[in-house]
Amino acid sequence: YMGRVIKMDYYQILEVKRNANDLEIAKAYRRLALKYHPEKNKENIALCTYLFGQVGEAYEVLSEPIKKGIFDEFGESGLKEGIPGKKGKEYCYKYAGNAIEIFNKFCNSDNPCIEIVESVGMQMEGSIFGSAYGGAKEKPQSPPEDLVVNCECTLEELYYGCWKKIKFQREELGFGGKSTVKREGTVDIEIKPGYAHGTLIRFPGIGNQSSSYPWSDLLIKVVELTHPRFSRKGNDLYYRYKISLLNALVIAPIEIETLDHRMITIVLDEIISPKTKKAVVDEGMPIIKEKPDKNGKLEKGTHQIQFDIELPDFLDEENKMQLKPLLV
Repeated sequence: YMGRVIKMDYYQILEVKRNANDLEIAKAYRRLALKYHPEKNKENIALCTYLFGQVGEAYEVLSEPIKKGIFDEFGESGLKEGIPGKKGKEYCYKYAGNAIEIFNKFCNSDNPCIEIVESVGMQMEGSIFGSAYGGAKEKPQSPPEDLVVNCECTLEELYYGCWKKIKFQREELGFGGKSTVKREGTVDIEIKPGYAHGTLIRFPGIGNQSSSYPWSDLLIKVVELTHPRFSRKGNDLYYRYKISLLNALVIAPIEIETLDHRMITIVLDEIISPKTKKAVVDEGMPIIKEKPDKNGKLEKGTHQIQFDIELPDFLDEENKMQLKPLLV
């Protein structure tokens, strides 16, 4: 290994993917540090000391948000030679060769043979995930909550389907990785015909951020706005039709306008009372199915019609006398 300049890939050294979270990085370091610790490899101490040092350097960089951010964007050269700033090159990192110190801080022990307690999701005494170096005294950090954002939709948008651009604010790690800041984001979502109030659309891994856990999910929640003419229950649409007393008595056909602005004729076969209800099949909301029909036609709920009978404001004595024999 002497006499050669090797380009360092810290993710490769720790055997993790470039999108690995802090927990995965800590686990990888623990495994490799115990594997190559010089005290456990007396027979091949020179090689293992070298590898132990590489693992320590990799963890020192990838466990610290600023160093990791510079390395991710500018690579090893940018990290060690500095990045452009107002006063020339800034923030030059130099590994101090203190692999043993890094290990001791990580597991709170200088004995590599002591078994380290691992706990995912809860803090145990001696856990290596309490802080950047595994401090056991810090309180556990809770996983970030899923980010729920409302998406308001009209009944027509839920009937036809549409696309919407949703803005949201999520929590991301700020400078130093110890606190969070609010940052805005946008996402395009498809509202499919038949979506209902409360439908959740999940976008994995783009919610809130935490230093010790993966990103949470973004959940878009459909909120159905009140419609001036129709109400909805499940896949059925409800409509109250105003009918005059005369038409309620003579049993004449009526015309109503559907949600998609078509006029349909309803044939009445009885005198209309306030308790009368009529159901028109396949004129409600589209029904979402896992497997659509072969012909591509959407099945729909029913259009439920209820009646409000409009009574005259005034009847003179002559009209009353005419009505009496008809209504008795």
